[in-house]
Amino acid sequence: MDEPGASSTNAPSTQVHLNYDVLVSLLSHLDSFQDLLSFMSTCRLLRTAGIPYIFETRMEICSDKKLASLCRFLLADNPRRLGFLKQLAVLTYPDSQETVELYLQVLKLAERLEEIEVWCGLPSLDSRIYTTLSNLTTIKTLTIRNLLFREAALLRRMRSPVEKVDISFQYYDQPVDPVWLLHKFAPTLETLRVVLGIQQRDTPTTVYPRLHSLVAESCIFEKIGPLIDAFPNLCDLTIFSYRDEESIDEVAIDRRANQEAQRSRCWSAMERVLGDVLMLYRLGLNCSVRRLEIPWLESTGADRWTPSFHDMFSAVLSDTRPSTLTLILRPAVFDISQFPAFMKAAPESLEKLIVTTYITGDINAESVIVKYYIDCAHVAAYHTPCPSRQWYDSRRGSAPRDPHPTELYLKQASAHQLAQRLLQTSPSLRYFFLELAGQEMSYWQLDGISAQGAPVALSAHAAGQVMGVDRF
Repeated sequence: MDEPGASSTNAPSTQVHLNYDVLVSLLSHLDSFQDLLSFMSTCRLLRTAGIPYIFETRMEICSDKKLASLCRFLLADNPRRLGFLKQLAVLTYPDSQETVELYLQVLKLAERLEEIEVWCGLPSLDSRIYTTLSNLTTIKTLTIRNLLFREAALLRRMRSPVEKVDISFQYYDQPVDPVWLLHKFAPTLETLRVVLGIQQRDTPTTVYPRLHSLVAESCIFEKIGPLIDAFPNLCDLTIFSYRDEESIDEVAIDRRANQEAQRSRCWSAMERVLGDVLMLYRLGLNCSVRRLEIPWLESTGADRWTPSFHDMFSAVLSDTRPSTLTLILRPAVFDISQFPAFMKAAPESLEKLIVTTYITGDINAESVIVKYYIDCAHVAAYHTPCPSRQWYDSRRGSAPRDPHPTELYLKQASAHQLAQRLLQTSPSLRYFFLELAGQEMSYWQLDGISAQGAPVALSAHAAGQVMGVDRF
């Protein structure tokens, strides 16, 4: 394949001479990164033309050797190649001094870098890397893993107008308050994910007016007042308990304090809240939530299925007044026969109920998944839509066993038969969506207009219209 301007010969040839712009367009339609590399290896022209496409996706570097190789490649044709570098994830620590020097050169010259992920927490890591990162001015998305307290100055000095932060702290290090730590980003920060953070100040001095999404995992956030003060416009909250063992009395004390704090200020409404029952009960979140999601609802076992747990679940529903409720039930720890009792506390605001049940325990294995969608104005009238009172948890690799009747029923029955059964047993159930392992999901309307009173099959498009924004 000739480069532009090269002379052609009269000898018979199967070569096709394409315009340079056509070749570049072909590169943009390749399906995989390997296809792109293969195309680029055919000639110097395509090698040059393909470089921008190499950097269209996030570049992930997992070893010192690969980091050094990438840096040499970028610096060999600077500033052209470095101009294409917008996303970089260094998922390793530079081992050699040569790699450190190359890495520093790239960071200093990467004038269009917008997204970066770095690993911290290594005592021997060259401090110049932190200084160079803090001097960058183009970063919009920042991900930091294993941050130590002594390294926190990096974030306190950063000059970039960061919009999205994903940060995790060292488990055994001194805990850090992210509201205090990220104050330089207060005018621009929109989304925040923090792991192993802590509230250290009852009254934060920093307000994040643009922040709308907060994910707090394993964080000690016991007081809702400071969260409301720091993030007044929050509309999407994900929060989980930070300890496995909790004293119900201590949780109740925190709840009363949070309820009192919300008498003077509170969020008026939330678009989405995701969390475990215990943490949501502790926060006492008092606002209207459009979509409430509670994964892994548990009901069996002396530590969980107790009247107090049931009361906490009821209180959370009363606090948040959701219009859509999404639940995930694990068969090993949830007796499906208890589901109607749980739903008696459903508020009048509830319009949609989405329930996912895994028949097999490992959600990453090939699983039988049953999804229920209930559009119900009066959830208290809801009956358990299942052919058996107890679901069974079967794990791949376990000892041979006889299949549970429920498992056999679901695997042998057709989707139409299941929908018919639900139509007979659950008069308030309007829609039923079923996904079995190895099969496409089927969609059924149970209050349809069939003359025979049978469930009406829906297309995927029609089911999507029913679900609207509340898709699985």
